[in-house]
Parts: sequence; structure tokens; C-alpha cells
Amino acid sequence: MKQRMLWSAALIALLAAAAFGPALLGLPGGSLAGLTIYFFLGYCAIIVVAQLYSSLRGVRLVLEEWTEKKRESKQVPLR
Repeated sequence: MKQRMLWSAALIALLAAAAFGPALLGLPGGSLAGLTIYFFLGYCAIIVVAQLYSSLRGVRLVLEEWTEKKRESKQVPLR
């Protein structure tokens, strides 16, 4: 019970800091709606970077496969 109250208080403090912190510091965009949009855009940026990283890794693997030297097989005559 005590831990749940601590989490609730921490969440309320975080939301209050996010809503009123920029306005108290004199920064633009002190509304919670604007901050929500920035969080959403940041989350989208993380997804885009992860997709870009995985696609570049796939391209790298394909290029390594194309450029690696393959052993030529020799035919061995059967007796």
C-alpha cells in the first residue's frame, strides 16, 4: 500500500513538473498538450531510427554476401 502511494505521488509530481515547469522557468510551450505532442514525436523518432538501423544492417549483410570470396568447387573424377 505504501509503495502504491509512493508511485502515485511520483506520477503526480512528474505530471505537475511537466505541466507547470516550463511556465515557471519562462520557457515557451508550457501547456501539457504541447508537451504530449513533443513526447509523441520523440517516440516516433525512436521508431524511425530503429527501423533505419535494422534496414542498414540488412543492406550491409547483403553487400558482405555479394563481395565475399567463394571457394570454387573442383570436380573430382570418379574411378
